[in-house]
Amino acid sequence: MERDRTVAVLAENKRMRLLSEVDVFETLPHEELLDLTRVCRPARYGAGETIFEPETASKKVFVLEEGQVRTYRTDSRGREVTLEVLREGTVFGRLGTGERAQGAYAQAMVASVVSTLGKKDMERLVKRRPEVGLRWADLVDERLSLSEDRATDLVQKEIPARLASLLLRLVESEGIVTRQGYKITTRYTHRQLGTMIGAEREAVTRAFALLRRIGAVEVQDRLIRIPEPDVLRRAAASG
Repeated sequence: MERDRTVAVLAENKRMRLLSEVDVFETLPHEELLDLTRVCRPARYGAGETIFEPETASKKVFVLEEGQVRTYRTDSRGREVTLEVLREGTVFGRLGTGERAQGAYAQAMVASVVSTLGKKDMERLVKRRPEVGLRWADLVDERLSLSEDRATDLVQKEIPARLASLLLRLVESEGIVTRQGYKITTRYTHRQLGTMIGAEREAVTRAFALLRRIGAVEVQDRLIRIPEPDVLRRAAASG
């Protein structure tokens, strides 16, 4: 019995730590985080599992505690168009009114833990802690700006420049510094990258070959490395 209580306390402490690292919750005091661990319902998803679909009602906030998730839509030809790749420590999904649906798919890219916070619980939290609402609004605004930037790239840039711009964004969101420059920590396939820049897999492969020839990128063990960020920036600006 004592061992079970110890395990439960350790699990609760781990979830409190994870929730404290979520972008909109990071300023919450201990008692609020403790309450969140009790109202956020966690679920585990394997790589490739769907978390929600376009028709899913927007009655919950989804909290990515561990793992990596992408949101995407399908176009008129049934091709997937990635909207965003999310790493642990953020919230996602629409929190709408009435019958408004999510309008997109969310899929675990790796084994992930995603918890949900009901609309009423979120509203009560924002009333108690208005800074959570402000951070949520800032996050929505930031994502809208990124979507606008991506839309501009799709219209104005050729595929190699789009790929270079995407790689620069991935360096900002998940890159780590190594002796050989920057490394993007996720093993993205050319198909996945293509869904992010509106290109077929074959076109992404050709764009990669070009970026490698000019020294903008390297690929080792399916991980993308950026040895010379300035070269990649020039490629992204080339149009």
